[in-house]
Amino acid sequence: MCLSSIILQSSETILTVQIIKGADILPGKRYKMAQLSEKELSSLHDMLSEEDLLVKKFRMLAEQATDPEVKNKLTEISNKHQGHFNTLYSQLK
Repeated sequence: MCLSSIILQSSETILTVQIIKGADILPGKRYKMAQLSEKELSSLHDMLSEEDLLVKKFRMLAEQATDPEVKNKLTEISNKHQGHFNTLYSQLK
């Protein structure tokens, strides 16, 4: 699952999902969330974006690596960040 774009609306504490690849949710559907402040929603969005970027970067580096040990370590790091992303994302369900 990779984040393409999400919009967080804190005034109503509603998450509107625009595009999340591989997710079992519908684009544009509104999901009610626990009461979160605007700052918390913004932070969550930032963390999701950062983790998604790290997943992509380490995946790309792993694909380009020629040393099997380096390739495995970069894949491991990518998978760790994918786990972080999944954990954060699960808080939005």
